[in-house]
Amino acid sequence: MSCSFESLAWAFQKRNRSCGSGPKSGHHDREPQHSGIPSAAHLPFDALLNEATTFKSAAATQAILAEHVDGPDVSIISYCRLAHRATLASFAMTELLGYNNVRVYDGSWTEWGSMVGMPIER
Repeated sequence: MSCSFESLAWAFQKRNRSCGSGPKSGHHDREPQHSGIPSAAHLPFDALLNEATTFKSAAATQAILAEHVDGPDVSIISYCRLAHRATLASFAMTELLGYNNVRVYDGSWTEWGSMVGMPIER
């Protein structure tokens, strides 16, 4: 299920959790830290994958997600730069773990970061 800019802006105002699915782990070691949507939890997409680029077990995935979200019943909006990594995270949560309230912010960081006046966490 996708999420519009308006839905994400409303969720931000209500302090609902968004989950930013970012670049590979260690990516920021080589580049300056990037900005994000305030209150978002940063989850590198490859944290959900094995070395063979298959999904980790449901138990391992749940343990990783437990560090970033408050459980399967909270509203989660996944985003990244263009929504492709966010879709991977959303798939893991909905199809592998059975989370019911996960949406992908279709415009993702490309839209949010280019809007004048939107809050940005650095």
